[in-house]
Amino acid sequence: MATEVESIISETFATNPQSSFDSDKFLNLITTTAPDTTVDLPIPVGKPLEGYLFPDTYRFPSDATAEYVLHAILENFRTKVYEPHMQEIEQSPYTLYEIVTLASILERETKHSEDRPVVADVLLKRLDNGWALQTDATTLYYFGDWTHDITAADLEIDSPYNTRKYTGITPTPIANPGEETVRAVLFPQSNEYWYYISDADGNL
Repeated sequence: MATEVESIISETFATNPQSSFDSDKFLNLITTTAPDTTVDLPIPVGKPLEGYLFPDTYRFPSDATAEYVLHAILENFRTKVYEPHMQEIEQSPYTLYEIVTLASILERETKHSEDRPVVADVLLKRLDNGWALQTDATTLYYFGDWTHDITAADLEIDSPYNTRKYTGITPTPIANPGEETVRAVLFPQSNEYWYYISDADGNL
């Protein structure tokens, strides 16, 4: 979730008494509609920046502003995800935003990187055939709590993030996927499965 990113960055700057970083402004920039940015990325107008906040190790000067930090994160996404896979993205039936959204779901649905290309194929098959994605991660995002215990009543919630009730991709990403997860969506491992289940340790 975007608030998790803001919290991590804010805690980092909080250790420096000379920091002028405005955490409230940063949170507003990433959770409201996409702000003006000089980074060359096809971000849909009116969408928040969840999904594009690339997870990585960053080094920022102590006087870094919210705009500076956001620009650096988006530029990192562009150079490490968008540009290397531009050809595959352009050839995909899905937009970059949809690919990032699906990758964010995949990121939260799976714990182990080796499982992601397999699960990506399952999710893509469901999408391509008009099936509901049926993922727990999207329901947990709706509640804003990754530890929430999903009940039968939760599966009837009238929300586009309830992917058991509604078909298609969720309106926005639910997390910020790494390059490896985006690559799994672009290069899924073909298999015969339409369903998957994991144990408490995340093993399929």
